[in-house]
Amino acid sequence: MNTPAMGAAAYIMSSDETVIGMGGFMGADPAPSAARLDRWVRAGELRYVLSGSGPEPLMPGGRGAAQARTAWISGTCTAVPAAEYGGTTPSGTSARSPFGGAQTLYRCGT
Repeated sequence: MNTPAMGAAAYIMSSDETVIGMGGFMGADPAPSAARLDRWVRAGELRYVLSGSGPEPLMPGGRGAAQARTAWISGTCTAVPAAEYGGTTPSGTSARSPFGGAQTLYRCGT
């Protein structure tokens, strides 16, 4: 699973950075695609991805796109240790998502 718009809302409201939710409001939208993420990284427009291992998309139909994004993220990006950005790792290796499951911050590109 990737962080849908519902999960990204807190980051959007608390940051001056450009933040997008993947998979639309409920996680079922196939946007952005893994190919789009790759283009953004190559253009220097995407540096970090917050990806979760929480529940499947809330609406059917988005599982394939979410799985493709997750595979692209884990194959292209590098997990950032929580200590590097002041995060915490409660009882595991990743921060907890407000929607369940763990979240990991990944650095993409150079």
